Parts: sequence; structure tokens; C-alpha cells
Amino acid sequence: VTRDDRMDAIDASYDAYGDLGSGYPSDPATRTFLREYVADHGDVPDCARRSWSTCEDVLAAEAQSALDEF
Repeated sequence: VTRDDRMDAIDASYDAYGDLGSGYPSDPATRTFLREYVADHGDVPDCARRSWSTCEDVLAAEAQSALDEF
């Protein structure tokens, strides 16, 4: 219950991104949130654990150059 309450508070603080999901790295909603946030800000949000491979993957994907950039 405590974790759910904390996730609700975090979700409310990132309202512009819609549903944050469960906060677990395997949750598709959480992964979408991370991708969108990193695309907007260039880094993961403070609420994310940088040690997650999910965060590393999102940051690496954002750092890749798109073909249309050349």
C-alpha cells in the first residue's frame, strides 16, 4: 500500500506524461513514460533508478543518431 501511494504521488508530479504505470521496468506504460521523458529532457527523471538496464537502454537509444540527422 505504501509503494502504491508513493507511485500515485510520483505519477501526479509527471501529469503531462499520462499514466506512469506501476513503476516497474517491465511495465510498458513505465517504459513509454521513460522514453518520452528522456526525449524531452535528455536524461531520466529523478524518480527513476539509473541502475536499471531499462534506463540505460532508453538513454542509449536517445543518444543514437537518426538517419534523418545526416
